[in-house]
Amino acid sequence: SMVHPFDTFYRLKNKGEGSMLVAFGALAIYYVSRVLCDIYSGFSFKIFEPAEYNSFETLLGSVGVAVLFVIVNWGVCVLAEGKGKLKEIFIVTCFALIPEILSSVLTLIFTNVLIPEEAAILTIITMVCHILAIIVLCVGIMAVQEYDFFKFLFTTVLTLLGMALVVFIIFMLFILFQQLFDFIGSLFTEILYR
Repeated sequence: SMVHPFDTFYRLKNKGEGSMLVAFGALAIYYVSRVLCDIYSGFSFKIFEPAEYNSFETLLGSVGVAVLFVIVNWGVCVLAEGKGKLKEIFIVTCFALIPEILSSVLTLIFTNVLIPEEAAILTIITMVCHILAIIVLCVGIMAVQEYDFFKFLFTTVLTLLGMALVVFIIFMLFILFQQLFDFIGSLFTEILYR
């Protein structure tokens, strides 16, 4: 998918090639590589202290964002006459994570070899991998949905806005349920004291 994205996603769409098992594997490897990169990076480049690290936040920031993108993109593209199935969008998204996996592995290796003054090399490698992942995702979504570039841009903007809206709604529901449980707890405590 990184070397021949047009051919890969054409075969996915028209010949039914593409494995959910491989997609789930890529998603799992992406999460594990992110965790390993965060914990075992060289001490000069370390962002997190291993004792204070929360892998659940990494799960939400990696797997959660990918799954949210798949669901919201599918919903937006259904309304915008896209021809992609949820399974195809999921496979495309997970295949687009392969450069991100490569970026995490290279970051893990180079942070233990390079000195902080050579961080520009690491930044270039990371940026190239990010750009490659974006290109693979764009080509894959356009191929699966059978969109031209401008319709793809339009649905991508709507997808990003939809993702922000879903995160906002989940955050608001979390706050409302937290207040509800606090109210029920204080009500229960008040009844016990009477």
